[in-house]
Amino acid sequence: RTGSTNHGCTIIVSSKKLCSDLLEIGILPQKTLHTISIHDKIPTKFCADYWRGVLDGDGYLGYSSGHKYPEIGLCGDIDVIESFREFCCRTIGIEYVPKISKPSKIFYVRYGSCNAAKITDFLYSGAHVFLDRKYRLANEFISLPRYSGLEG
Repeated sequence: RTGSTNHGCTIIVSSKKLCSDLLEIGILPQKTLHTISIHDKIPTKFCADYWRGVLDGDGYLGYSSGHKYPEIGLCGDIDVIESFREFCCRTIGIEYVPKISKPSKIFYVRYGSCNAAKITDFLYSGAHVFLDRKYRLANEFISLPRYSGLEG
């Protein structure tokens, strides 16, 4: 549309077989209103790709106020947020378990400093599919001198 500031898109699927297959893996119409847990159905070898896609779509990478520390956060329903926290703990080895916040109808979780660098390193290193702007920030986080080696 001319003059529109909406940068979204719509995908219409008319194949009954494809619609059925998408429903089986948890891809639903109006996903914001109807979500089901699919995180435990993702094969381990694709977990980094899956969570990178979730983060690219519903997360953020940035710096704390004052631009001192890297931060990574994710918004979503409670199942998504709890699953992401579990993934960070079990798969990446993040010991810190951040508080889940709910300022409105959605929940969010945020990691900072070394944990943000560890998560971005795990999700974006060697990746071939990503949002360019988030990939650039991830590489900045990983290459910050105080996070080289990603200890602590």
